[in-house]
Amino acid sequence: MQEKIVRNWVWMNACRLYVYHVSKSKDAGKSMPMESSILKVFISEVGEDVSKDVIQIFGGYGFMREYHVERMFRDLKLGTIGGGTSEIQRSIISSTFPGFEKFQSGLLTKESAVSGWVGNTEEKIWDLLLKSIENLSSGNFRKSHPSKEFAFADLVSLVTVLDVFRNSIHSVSGWYSEESKIRDSKILLRMLIHRFFSSLHKLSDSEQSIKEIIQLVLELREEESLVSDCFAELEGKL
Repeated sequence: MQEKIVRNWVWMNACRLYVYHVSKSKDAGKSMPMESSILKVFISEVGEDVSKDVIQIFGGYGFMREYHVERMFRDLKLGTIGGGTSEIQRSIISSTFPGFEKFQSGLLTKESAVSGWVGNTEEKIWDLLLKSIENLSSGNFRKSHPSKEFAFADLVSLVTVLDVFRNSIHSVSGWYSEESKIRDSKILLRMLIHRFFSSLHKLSDSEQSIKEIIQLVLELREEESLVSDCFAELEGKL
């Protein structure tokens, strides 16, 4: 139960920060077709998964109309269909990818040296994620392998969402301390890798860096302590 609550807390904050980032950029007049599609597919699919967890937490009450969660569960499903299905969004992400140099220049945290990550396995994984995008973006495999086109879109989404969260670590926020964001960024990395593991596996036969990432993820420690610390903080805010 604790793990479910922490997972949904981190997902909620990752989605919130990414919405703020894309909205601010759009308000500034920037054209962001790839980022807008990432927002649509990522937030709608995460929202669907979060609603499933909430139903599970509520148990039988989750199906009763006296509780709003059953309505949320039905409404959130529309997000993966209406306004362009998740499959269409992934195709847009892959087709509008601007090339690695432009993609890297648009990242908010261009260096791996982010507080709490320096010298850690998380830092190595971040560097390998960028390396894998660089190597895969130069090939033509996406056009001949539609499933890998979608997998590449998931890889780009993973890095983009994580980049925005990492960048928020040093920003001042009354509701989210720097220490908490460092901890939750590490939780988010693990969650994103697990979420897109199938896509990473599809790409691993085309890119050695992906295999190294998978191996490093298996070596990650502290997950239980990170979750326990996050839950204790949330419990203290109740």
